[in-house]
Formats: sequence, structure tokens, C-alpha cells
Amino acid sequence: MKRGLVLLGFIISVCLVAGYFLIRKSQRFILSTEIRCTDEGATRQIQNPEKWQLWWPGHKEDKDLYSFKNYHYRVNKIMLDGFEATVYNSSDSLKSYLQVLPVGTDSSVLQLSCSYVFSANPFTRYMQYFRLKKMQKNIADLLIAVKPYFEQEEHIYGMKVEQQKVKDSSLVSIKNSFTHYPTTADIYSMISILKEYIHKKAGEESNFPMLNIYKTGEESYEAMVAIPTKWDLPMEGDFKLKKMVLGNILMGEVKGGIYTVQEAEKQLSFYVTDHSKMSPAISFQSLVTNRLQEPDTSKWIT
Repeated sequence: MKRGLVLLGFIISVCLVAGYFLIRKSQRFILSTEIRCTDEGATRQIQNPEKWQLWWPGHKEDKDLYSFKNYHYRVNKIMLDGFEATVYNSSDSLKSYLQVLPVGTDSSVLQLSCSYVFSANPFTRYMQYFRLKKMQKNIADLLIAVKPYFEQEEHIYGMKVEQQKVKDSSLVSIKNSFTHYPTTADIYSMISILKEYIHKKAGEESNFPMLNIYKTGEESYEAMVAIPTKWDLPMEGDFKLKKMVLGNILMGEVKGGIYTVQEAEKQLSFYVTDHSKMSPAISFQSLVTNRLQEPDTSKWIT
């Protein structure tokens, strides 16, 4: 019996000593997941603190503190391509660095590089080793949990962006300059003038009015309004004929007021850049809802 205990003690000691040297003083590991999202699109979500509550799968506990399945993630620094964080629970902590790496033209990889320092005490080191395995699983589960958010185009750009074919090749347009951002009344005054001209020239509208507003100075703007017609109408004075090439066009639909539409235009330009596309023409708003008749901006469809 005594010899058996001695032998058992010897075996345990050998295992501890062997394990002590097999488990290195520090360990570095990398976990990753591929997402159907450009690296620029994913990075913008991560760099914007206001977006974190949307994509983080756990809870926000404080300004820079988040939790996921009983582990805490303290964001130490947001970088150009990701963030640095400390992952910890009541017993252990490790340093981590999440990077967004490009893969092709429309995909990227979320990669978490982590480093952990073990105790010099062999018994503690053994316990740390098994607890580290649980931390690794938590991080792997986190990457899996955030994947669906980043793969939804509506989350990245605020709308579903679709490639369609240009349907209207003939447009009649007018421009006007303003010393203020054009109001709804300003815009629909221009639309009304266009409609009268189309009627006068025996034309026929084929789609919703189109609008483009751009800043020309510190307090000056220029608005161009166009209405698609079923055939070409003659140019006369301020009324210009515009021709659209019947090629591809990117379109996204949003519901909301002026700020929502402006943000959508910005996000659409991000989409073009993110996907390495080029636009041969200016962007425009297609005014599906008659904004003059609908006072509730939350119901405007553009």
C-alpha cells in the first residue's frame, strides 16, 4: 500500500515536471472566421463605438467593457483595422488584438490574436492551462456569434443594395441655385415646373422624379431635378435633355427624412468604394413618396 502511494506520488511528480516544461511560459494563438463582408465595411462598424451595441452578441457593461458568456472584454484601443482588448474572468486574463483582413473583393476575415502568460508555479500552470482552453472556446464562440451580423448588407450600409438595369434613358431636367439647403417646397416647386413643361410638350412621365443636391460653397447649394419620360423631349431654355446609358445601376431603398436619405447616399458611396466599383454618373434620389403631400417624414420612401 505504502509502495503504491509512493509510486503514485512519483508518477504525479513526473507528470507535473513534464507538464511544466511542455506548457511554455507564454502562449500565443490565433482564432479567425471568414465573413461575407468587405474589410472596409466591417472596419467601419468596429471603429464606430455607437455601432458596437448592434453587432456585439453579449452585453455592454460600461463605456469600454463588454461581456459574452461570463467573460469580459475590455476594449483598450480602437485601431485602424480593428481593436485591442483584454479578455478576462475572475481568474485569468489575456491580451487580444482583433484585425479585419481582406479576402477577395467581397469577403474578409475577423482574426483574433491572443497572448497568455502562465504562472511559474507548476500546479497553478496546470490549472491555468485548462482554464485557457475554456477562454479559447469563448473567443471562438464570439467570432461565430458576430458572423451573422456582418454578413447582413442592411447592417453594414443601412439598406439592401441591389444591382439593376437602368430602365429610363430619357430625362428632362432643370437646375436651381440656393443660399440654403433646398426645402421640400423648393424641390417640389421645381418638380411642378418640370411637369408643366412635359405636359406642354405632349410628353409622358415614365418614373418618379429624381433629385440631386450638392454643395457649391459655404452657404450655397445647387439642386437638379429630373423626370424620366417615355421619349426624348426638346431642349428649351433651362430645360435640358439628359440621356442615361441603359447599363447597370446600384439602388437601395430607405424610409425616413432628409438625414436618413443623406446618410443613405453616403453609405451607397461607401458600397461603391468597398466593392471597387466606378460610377460614370452622379448619384440621385428617386422620390417615390410625394414629400409635399406626406408630412410624416418617417413614411418617406426614397
